[in-house]
Amino acid sequence: MERSAMKHLCLLHSDSGSTVGSFISWITLTNSLYKLAFNLFKQREDKEWGLVDCISFIVMQDRAITDALTADTHFQQAGFRALLRD
Repeated sequence: MERSAMKHLCLLHSDSGSTVGSFISWITLTNSLYKLAFNLFKQREDKEWGLVDCISFIVMQDRAITDALTADTHFQQAGFRALLRD
């Protein structure tokens, strides 16, 4: 499988990091967030993680989030709980 950052990149951006309701937050993809995620992406070349996965992992770690509403095994590999797999 090709490990291309561009293949998996989607932009998480709004003009301001605002909250929509009580459950959804818009995350601005800042240069520092991108650099942290890209470094993680490059460090884990043994995994098939995409850059978007790595962005999610960095944001989740920063916010002390342990559970993800996903069935994606990549989240389990990164130490999170994939709620749709349990």
